Amino acid sequence: QSMDEDWLQAHLIDTDKPLHNFGKVVVAADVAEKFIMGWKLPLYLCDVVKEPRYADGKFPLPLRDEFRRAYNIYGMYDGVETFLGVAFYDTKYKKLVADKVFYVK
Repeated sequence: QSMDEDWLQAHLIDTDKPLHNFGKVVVAADVAEKFIMGWKLPLYLCDVVKEPRYADGKFPLPLRDEFRRAYNIYGMYDGVETFLGVAFYDTKYKKLVADKVFYVK
């Protein structure tokens, strides 16, 4: 690695780090593949590890409603959690719907 690459590696942060106020959902590898392909995920296929921090609406500034229902989605691949993307819980369909997918296998 060159000095520029070392500098860059030292200053990069994980994609999900700024999204720490979102909830956290972990899914098995087969369900992760469905999420990546755009499937809506029913909660019975998901392990909801953490609810969104501002789900109760107690945020000091106006907050878009969907951010109260935002979750980071992680797939379990060979025992390792891998960040896949962000989904919003859809109250009509009662499923997690992909908003942004960052991982492609």
